[in-house]
Amino acid sequence: MRIETDTKIERRVENIQSLKEVLPRFDLRKNYKIEQAQVEVALNAFSFNDELIDYVKGVGDGLSVFDLIDFCALHDIKALDLTAYYFVGYPEVPDDEYLFEIKKYARKRNVCLSGTGVWNDFAISDPVKRAYFIQLVKNWIEAAAKMGIEVLRVFSGTPPEGYEESSRPMIIRQIVDCLKICALHAQKYGVILGVQHHADMLRTADETIELIEMVGSPWVGVILDTGNLMSEDPYEDMNKLMPYVVGWQLKESVFGWNLTEKIDLDKIMQIVLKHNYRGYLPVETLNTGTRKYNPYEIVPQFIAEVRQAICSAM
Repeated sequence: MRIETDTKIERRVENIQSLKEVLPRFDLRKNYKIEQAQVEVALNAFSFNDELIDYVKGVGDGLSVFDLIDFCALHDIKALDLTAYYFVGYPEVPDDEYLFEIKKYARKRNVCLSGTGVWNDFAISDPVKRAYFIQLVKNWIEAAAKMGIEVLRVFSGTPPEGYEESSRPMIIRQIVDCLKICALHAQKYGVILGVQHHADMLRTADETIELIEMVGSPWVGVILDTGNLMSEDPYEDMNKLMPYVVGWQLKESVFGWNLTEKIDLDKIMQIVLKHNYRGYLPVETLNTGTRKYNPYEIVPQFIAEVRQAICSAM
């Protein structure tokens, strides 16, 4: 029996004019609206930062990553951005048994692990420390791949001590070089790097876009942090960033830790619809110290508000 490869079969079909006429693209056959916006609320683990860190440190009862997955299942939250800080042993990557237990447990609870992230600083002047952070990112790229996580969050870096704007081009070039190295590793394992602008070396949409385009890799995009855009109109900056976005951190205020002005979720949804964004919108609530913070109450409340905004817009 002769076995033909997909490529050979495709070539045969391409050479038959009648078949080309009767076999349009699959998405056109059923009139699918594949470019239509489609979003669903998710959770960023940092909302439970204190509880998760307590567990990792063995302080009090704390909250394990398995408990957090249960919380998501209880509140019908379909996806969890599970930051690596909360894995026992971080910054070292745990053994495969631990990673696979988390993966299996999330699958059992029907919770998608939509992302993870590390803390790194590519703006630091010490080349030895930069090399450490590059290896850290590489290690967690591999861990993410093992768990079926598609996006790994990383940072550009913090302005070094004595920072002056005149030194910015040199530092950005340094960050770009680090990200290019990491991008090659990400490509190898099929994981997308999401650079989160964090009012650090990346303060605005323009600065973030400049960096992403300098890296020039389809495996590097933007984590849109709605609370960390230092511009006169954060919503316009979000609009600029959308073509590069591979993930979100949807916060309660566009001013991050300052909750005096609530985020306009209707504007957020207008941006989502304008750019036909498809994916999860992970919420991240913050313990600002200016209110009594109980994530078990605050997270479901904010998620309900986001769900209402999605329902109204869609």
